[in-house]
Amino acid sequence: MLITLITLIMKKTTYFIAIFIAFQTLMFAQVTSIPDANFEQELVNLGIDSDATVNGQILTADAAARTSFIDLSGLGIADMTGIEAFVNLTALKSSGNTFTTIDLTSNLALNDLNLSDSDISTLDLSGNVNLTKLNVSYSLNLTTLDLTSNVLLADLNTEECNNITSINITGLTTLVDVNVKDNDLSSFDVSANLGLETINVRQNQLTSLDLSSNGALTEINVRDNGMTSLDLRNGNNVNVTSFIGTFNSNLECVFVDDPNAAYLTNVAVWEKDGNSNFVANESECNTLSMLQSENTMFSLYPNPAKNTLNVNVTLATATIEIYNITGRKVLSKPLTFGENSLNISSLQSGVYITRVSSSTSTETKKLIVK
Repeated sequence: MLITLITLIMKKTTYFIAIFIAFQTLMFAQVTSIPDANFEQELVNLGIDSDATVNGQILTADAAARTSFIDLSGLGIADMTGIEAFVNLTALKSSGNTFTTIDLTSNLALNDLNLSDSDISTLDLSGNVNLTKLNVSYSLNLTTLDLTSNVLLADLNTEECNNITSINITGLTTLVDVNVKDNDLSSFDVSANLGLETINVRQNQLTSLDLSSNGALTEINVRDNGMTSLDLRNGNNVNVTSFIGTFNSNLECVFVDDPNAAYLTNVAVWEKDGNSNFVANESECNTLSMLQSENTMFSLYPNPAKNTLNVNVTLATATIEIYNITGRKVLSKPLTFGENSLNISSLQSGVYITRVSSSTSTETKKLIVK
């Protein structure tokens, strides 16, 4: 009887052990589909796909085991199916491929994502709350970008996403670097992004930008917008290493901490149009505007200039003459009312004097050619 009982117990134990082993085998044998051969080949090359064979699948455990950076750039990947199994991946670069969609809803560990030069038109990042760096630059089909859940973002790059018309970053209080160059933004609120150190909004449709709350800013690029208002009174102008405000022909006043500060005369750091002026407040701007409307025959921008000089004339007809520092005339051209464009590519770098004359008056201004 005892022997029979022991035998029965051993059989049951063996049975449960067998079930456990089978279960464990099943767990570790689970696979994830990787339909794109180029994608899987790179996983083989990186030693991630342990069977080392391009067979349309990868062990799910192999994918889950990868935590560090994966670079899949420029491999002609048309389908990113399978990336969802990389649940512990912290950094992914997959730029210059042809896929149009990517599912990152399971990749919750991601903190660095680079999908630049991609064909995606939508991107769901609502679950990727650990992201600190995002680069979707040159993704020309991307029209919207919802970042409201990505409150840890420090670095944002949407350069050349010129179909994006709005980006809400008001909740991203940890942002340090923002590059939205050549999007299609008509407004951009950065008043809550107090840690911003660099901002590039070049080639958008902005008419105004308030940077008065951004006391950490050291690099500012607002070139080539339709700006009429720019407020830089944030108490940190003295630490600015690069300000580019050229090609904003209607930007008469740039509000700064101290318009008489010596550092503003360093044109290598502070680049603005010839018709733009540094002022301390709205009263100074209004006074300047009145004086200029009464006295100014013309304005130059950019100044310093290179290759092309724009001349805005308030007279019906006039003539511009440009002289080098020795007094020799190096260029002469008739002007008409409004904006005129001059080719100055033949002029060497240096300081010149521009003289605009009409039948009744003459006005001169200094020009710097880079």
